[in-house]
Amino acid sequence: MRESTGTSSSGGLFRNGVVPIFTDGRSDVVRIDELNQVISITLDGRTMTVAAGTTVAAAILQAGANSRTSVRGEPRQPLCGMGICYECRAQIDGRMHQRTCHIVCGPGMEIVTG
Repeated sequence: MRESTGTSSSGGLFRNGVVPIFTDGRSDVVRIDELNQVISITLDGRTMTVAAGTTVAAAILQAGANSRTSVRGEPRQPLCGMGICYECRAQIDGRMHQRTCHIVCGPGMEIVTG
């Protein structure tokens, strides 16, 4: 694999300098040359910056926030990191119960936890 371009002679995971990001029915991809860029998002009313390609779950953890609160009032965080446990759910751009480990942060994205 040629690390500088993210391609491989066998057509591996990184093709044409693009890193595939698997999401809930979305076709988000992040170009390798964009990974050193930062974007602004809003998390619980606070503006913060994250690296392009950061998942919403990672941004929530970076901010020191909880993904949600259980019905008993317990703080919850991502557990499996692949969308099976549903512990990472949050409201993203007005859509409730989104699995944050599957969604890449976008510029101006609004995230509400809790």
